[in-house]
Amino acid sequence: MQTLRVKTYFKMDMKRLIREPMMMFFTLIFAAMLMAVFGFALGNNYGWGPERSIFEWMVPGLFGYAGILTTQQVATAVASGNVGGLQRRINTTPITSKEVLGSQMLAYTVIPILQTAIMLVTAIAVGFRPATDVFGYILIFAFTILLTFVSVGFGLI
Repeated sequence: MQTLRVKTYFKMDMKRLIREPMMMFFTLIFAAMLMAVFGFALGNNYGWGPERSIFEWMVPGLFGYAGILTTQQVATAVASGNVGGLQRRINTTPITSKEVLGSQMLAYTVIPILQTAIMLVTAIAVGFRPATDVFGYILIFAFTILLTFVSVGFGLI
């Protein structure tokens, strides 16, 4: 596997994210927007007990939702590459399928890390106060990376 080919295909996937506003919206902003809406709507509602609001119970599920949303994004990117003729043009280059899959795994792992950071900042801005230290934040990103690998695998099937 040549790293230059993987890097080139990775850059192409990142440029596709920037060039397609709808993909950027659903990739980076949609889950954070849901976080903000639920935070403002349910932030002061303590219907399930006095220790945590309903929003605080929902935050981990929204992080999981953001990771699973990657499946749809990968499937859409692969299908649009096939329809737009990108896959046919790539087949004429010496890049192997292992390099293509490796670069897509890398691209769709970096994107959810950015998405998680945006969501975490949004949740804290809305009022979520996690009772954790630096290790807990590292665990959030590790969970996101693991969930993303699984989701990307399902999206590429």
